[in-house]
Amino acid sequence: MARKRIIDPEFWSDEEIGRWSYAARLFYIGLWNFADDTGRFKAHNDLLKAQIFPYEKKIDIDALKKELNHKIQWYEVENLQYGYIRNFLKHQRIDRPTDSKLPTPPPSLVDNSPNPRGVVLPNISKVNISKDKGPAAIIYEYYAKTIKPGGKEDATRSIAKLLKTGLSKDDLLGRIDAYRAQLTKDRKDDKQYYIQANNFFGRAARYKDFEPVKKVQYKDADPNCRLCKGQGRYLIADTSEVKICSCRIVN
Repeated sequence: MARKRIIDPEFWSDEEIGRWSYAARLFYIGLWNFADDTGRFKAHNDLLKAQIFPYEKKIDIDALKKELNHKIQWYEVENLQYGYIRNFLKHQRIDRPTDSKLPTPPPSLVDNSPNPRGVVLPNISKVNISKDKGPAAIIYEYYAKTIKPGGKEDATRSIAKLLKTGLSKDDLLGRIDAYRAQLTKDRKDDKQYYIQANNFFGRAARYKDFEPVKKVQYKDADPNCRLCKGQGRYLIADTSEVKICSCRIVN
């Protein structure tokens, strides 16, 4: 029986996946649908064809299996064929998981998996993340307040990774300010079109599109300034716009 699964929108723009054949992409998505809650599925060729390609007369399942060797672990138990999707539980959040009725993959096949035994893992507690008041959590909360909330867990993890690469907290906060300024400039008020936090900081790396907003520092106005005459501000001719005089700006 097919199951509802999460397909990340970034799947379609992933460069590695883009090198696969068109049929392999559909095959991979289909395997997610027919895998159980641990990522295991029956892998007999005729069954996979009937499940995923019921209307295709000619489809080479063996060729598709080879194309996905780095993503799927194929194994055999008592002359029956099975498959295991690597990192399945890393990408799926299953609220009410059902124990697998299929044989467990040999340990050698899943040693590199984040969940070696193929056991359904519980969701990461939102409470634990909300209690984390480290830099990553603070940056996310600022994004949620300044732009919009969403994708908290993934965004917080991505921010933590960025901080480890050398990017500073002030740098990332400045990029949020730059994005907010761009939205204001473009007069975009519909939040449904705003970038999600997990895309801003995650694999899409949209934060790179925005240079940090530099906070301008000011000093006392120059009493000998001819432009503002020591007032620090001046009125632009023929307009009602008042500007801060350059004599006040710290370079």
